[in-house]
Amino acid sequence: MQTEINPVALITGASKGIGKAVAMGLAEDGFNLVLCSRTEKDLLAAKEEILAKCPTVQVEVHPLDVRDSAAINNMVVHTRDTFNRIDLLFNNAGIYYGGTSDLSMKDFTDMLDINLRAPFEIISMVLPLMKAQKSGHIMNLSSRSGKTARAAAGGYAASKYGLVGLNEALYKEVSELGIRVTALCPGFVSTEMGNLSGLDASEMISTLDVVKTVRWLLSLSPAVCVKDIYFESVRQVNS
Repeated sequence: MQTEINPVALITGASKGIGKAVAMGLAEDGFNLVLCSRTEKDLLAAKEEILAKCPTVQVEVHPLDVRDSAAINNMVVHTRDTFNRIDLLFNNAGIYYGGTSDLSMKDFTDMLDINLRAPFEIISMVLPLMKAQKSGHIMNLSSRSGKTARAAAGGYAASKYGLVGLNEALYKEVSELGIRVTALCPGFVSTEMGNLSGLDASEMISTLDVVKTVRWLLSLSPAVCVKDIYFESVRQVNS
């Protein structure tokens, strides 16, 4: 009798907001989890909450900065050695600073490092394992701003447009290898970052909406590829 193997998801920015919600949803669906975020206290709290609800899954936590190449490499190697597979990479870690021509070079560089360079580097480390498996799904959390730039947010848009471009190139390179690549491009989501919009939570996308989107993508047959998904709240349609 063959033992069923739980799928494995690696999630960045997993201690709160979208990342934590997706982690909980995947745990409910039987995924083992590898969670990383900068704040160890928040990561451990997220792990405790997930295991209280889903005690049969395995949850590994890695407090790290996604700009730390050595730490990222150690996490991916540990994941490979522990589970021997990665079925889903959810690149979620991100930061936002407003501004375009008035944006400081430091803030612009930080956004590029976290929103674009880090996903690129993590993908490059995870992809060999997915190629060996001949399966896997890479989901890159971009933004509505990765499709439609807003005034006074040019630096952020540049980082997210870049991620969409990286996603599209990778989509064309690895889809025939059995690896799916999808950019999620939501408008304002009801999280700490989304609250900067000034909108009420009822006027924004909920984290549960994002979880449902991830579940839908994972439910599709192997013959289907979805390059990107653009979704926004009704309030944002004409803004």
